[in-house]
Amino acid sequence: MGLLLLAILLSSIGVWIYVRQSLTTEVTDKYEFLNEKMGLALDTLSKEADEGTAECITYDQVQESLKKASFADVEKNSLQKYFAYMNLDHVAEYCYVDNKNNVYARSYSHIDYEDFSDSHLEDYMGDSYAKTQWFWAKDTLFGTAKEALFIGRYVHSMEYASKPGLLLIKMNDSFLETILGKDRSMTDEVQIGILDKKGNLCAAWCPKGTKISDAVKQEVYKISAQKTSGILAKSRRVSGGVCSIYKESSSEMTVFTVVPSSVMTQGTMRVLTVLIGIYLFVAVVAVVLSIYFSKRFTSPIREISEEMTQFDGNDFSRLIELNTNTELDQIGHSYNKMLKNIENLLAEIKEQEGVLRRTELNMLLAQINPHFLYNTLDTIYMLARINGEETTMKMIQALSRYLRLSLSKGSDIVTVEDELENVKSYYKLYMSF
Repeated sequence: MGLLLLAILLSSIGVWIYVRQSLTTEVTDKYEFLNEKMGLALDTLSKEADEGTAECITYDQVQESLKKASFADVEKNSLQKYFAYMNLDHVAEYCYVDNKNNVYARSYSHIDYEDFSDSHLEDYMGDSYAKTQWFWAKDTLFGTAKEALFIGRYVHSMEYASKPGLLLIKMNDSFLETILGKDRSMTDEVQIGILDKKGNLCAAWCPKGTKISDAVKQEVYKISAQKTSGILAKSRRVSGGVCSIYKESSSEMTVFTVVPSSVMTQGTMRVLTVLIGIYLFVAVVAVVLSIYFSKRFTSPIREISEEMTQFDGNDFSRLIELNTNTELDQIGHSYNKMLKNIENLLAEIKEQEGVLRRTELNMLLAQINPHFLYNTLDTIYMLARINGEETTMKMIQALSRYLRLSLSKGSDIVTVEDELENVKSYYKLYMSF
């Protein structure tokens, strides 16, 4: 189990690292492409704004306004209506001020030159002669007092040098939203923002409950201020995720996407969840199989151990019956065979002990019989001596000596001297007959 857990841990770490790198690369590549796509859409908007304002500049009545002191009411209304139909989508308000401080705006706006001057929006135009300027500013001209995107361009006479007029266009919020195109759903996962050249956040689209942090805005502005245009950064690490940055050259607007760390890891977490599920299943199966096989092997071993421990040396009928189809069956068979051998050995020992006891008894009996015979012969010898029977005495004495020497006096080794004495005794008995 320890090795299994170690293998699971190491494989989990390896899979985690590999999957995280793969999914992170896939996610960042995806949003890098979308960020570049939005940057190109911003290029298109800038080009359309240039073309739309250029068309206004070259319009005859606009050029005529730079020559005449003032227009009649009919001509003025006609020029005001012309701007209402300029070739540019998502226009919220417009204001054209000619070189003689005449103001042309929507009829309901009621804007005069004093309002235009007090708005200080002209200050955002800088020293640009013919460039279309995009800037994010507070609407102090049209009365909303809200931050909005303005597009401004100086209007010069194409015939002679003169003081230029100024065309200001306030854009709707939906103007910048067009850069999202059909990819609007991606705002549910990533943060998208647009900065102007001064670092003001012009538009932002974020997942619900989130917002672009000041640290990210400062980092993006710092990068965009140092570089010219195009793709400024790809998958750059910022606070809370990775960021891709694209800067449009003409408007100097910067579009960026921030992929939160949670988005980059959510795919990894799903994979990790599946892996954890698989590993838990494997671990549970391993535990069950481990317990099963452990019991299968330890139970017979425990049975063998108990039988060996409880064996008292007398009861040989307690045999072990194992059917595990493993080597343990052979151990049990060997144990049973050992019991049988011990039983047979004890039986042989008991039988040998019985034979030994009988032999010792016979030896004692054999020792008793000669003594009885010797004593009897000695008694007969004494009677013959009392009666004065010399021949009888000699025969009994020779027989007694012969018998003693024949039995070797209880010794296994007989000397030559004893053997000669035995022959003499036999000879005397023979001669007595």
